[in-house]
Amino acid sequence: MTTDRDVLTLQCPFCGHGHADEYECLVGEQAQTMKCAGCGQQFSVLVRECWECGEESVFPWKSTPAPETLALLSCNRCGAPFDEAAREGESPDPAQRI
Repeated sequence: MTTDRDVLTLQCPFCGHGHADEYECLVGEQAQTMKCAGCGQQFSVLVRECWECGEESVFPWKSTPAPETLALLSCNRCGAPFDEAAREGESPDPAQRI
């Protein structure tokens, strides 16, 4: 995954073909199925926004990820965990958290 002027780019986990999300079509917080324009394979992708640094992380998989896999994800930029249980009840503003 790379970002270029606020455009998310993800790579197919099968062939490495790059896909740009110029129109912000990917919905965050839920895995979606995409079809690669390069190899034609279907794969899953998830976009998560970090509550710590505000950056988006993109996670592509060859198949739908298990809930256990999703629970272990962390931000690609700062490493903060995306664990829902850890975030429950917290403010999205890091300055307001205790």
